[in-house]
Amino acid sequence: MWHSAAASFAILFSAILFAGFDRLSAESVGAADMAAKSADAKPALDNTEKTADGDAVSSSDLYHYKGAIALAEAAVSTANEAAASKGSGGVLSESIQQRKLTQREQTLWQGAIENLSSISAQSPLYGRASAKQREYQKHLADTVRRLAATDRAFLPLVIRDTGLNPKPLHITLCKLDESTSVPLLDASGQLDHTRCHHHQGDERLASAASLIKVPIAIALTTKVSEEDLSLSEPVFVDPGNFTENGGNQPIEVGHEYPLEEVMDQMIQGSDNIGTNQLIDYLGYTHINQSLSKLGYARTTVGHKLIGDKARPANFGNGVNQTNTNDITAMMAQLYSAPRPGDDAILTALSNQQDTELGHDALKDMGSDVELIGEKTGQNNLVLGSTLAMEIGGDRYVLTAAIAHDGNVDALRRLITGIAVYLSENGFSPASRG
Repeated sequence: MWHSAAASFAILFSAILFAGFDRLSAESVGAADMAAKSADAKPALDNTEKTADGDAVSSSDLYHYKGAIALAEAAVSTANEAAASKGSGGVLSESIQQRKLTQREQTLWQGAIENLSSISAQSPLYGRASAKQREYQKHLADTVRRLAATDRAFLPLVIRDTGLNPKPLHITLCKLDESTSVPLLDASGQLDHTRCHHHQGDERLASAASLIKVPIAIALTTKVSEEDLSLSEPVFVDPGNFTENGGNQPIEVGHEYPLEEVMDQMIQGSDNIGTNQLIDYLGYTHINQSLSKLGYARTTVGHKLIGDKARPANFGNGVNQTNTNDITAMMAQLYSAPRPGDDAILTALSNQQDTELGHDALKDMGSDVELIGEKTGQNNLVLGSTLAMEIGGDRYVLTAAIAHDGNVDALRRLITGIAVYLSENGFSPASRG
């Protein structure tokens, strides 16, 4: 984002400097003649000019001083434009426009300060330039604060724009960084706010629903890796694990399948029978210990899944619980630092059969936005989706859930709104400023 801003600054600076000197304030002294007076003359920037007070000043210093004032005037004009645009559109579109103008203002103040800092201490303009530099630094600091406030308000603005009640919403968004495998959660379970935003992401969901299948898959690949097993190992599906099922190729009791196929159907087809068999295969203790060691201490698996009515044997007496911070951190691990066997999970996520949430929310956003993988979950207590997406060449993981509300359209609008904001603005850390 900085490179594009710098390029915009260069173009804008040139346009202001060479086309707008005649409109500068009285502070703009003299006219800078950059032409050398003879073939053997010194470079133009070594020449001198006269200020309005009759002081001799180098063309270089005069050039930078006048350029600083031109950029400062453009910054003030941009700030006025931002103020005038308030109330001109929807909450989200207005926020996007405001942020663009504030970013432009920031770049202009930075350019003005850089020009003033280039003026030599011996120049007659130095004292005046130093005073203006202090003034412009205050304007820049104010602009940075306004940008930081916009960044912190990002998720609340999107929520407000969708017309949703924020109380039942749980949202965590993180930008992926392929150059590092540093976890998004620290030892105390706190989210890395330099890479993430969240809204109630640290609060327990009313139900984990089928989102719990992501940590079960991670526990499986952990066991396979630690015990040097193979996902091609066959597993018999106990008839006691029967419950109502779904998916295009449901796992059936009384048959034998490779572990990878059972896991694949658990993710892409949200297969409940396969999930129950993997819980038996892994054991509750192993699942929860594995998740805790990986830093997901707020996620636990305590019971099997029920489809409609049929309750599987050895159901369990614990709870399935998680929050969107944990699920998002798991997805970030899968996509940024996959371990042996995790590629099978990624394949399953990319082939999820349920398309009504993340898939449908992003499908009409154009080639700049691409869904990479998703797992949805829904029961009578929660509706949610965890997904990975690429926007403008950057990759993100997002988990969004609504408690006690099965409004699919509302969750789609929320996902779309977040993607629109990222497409327009890119990502800024929640803690900036």
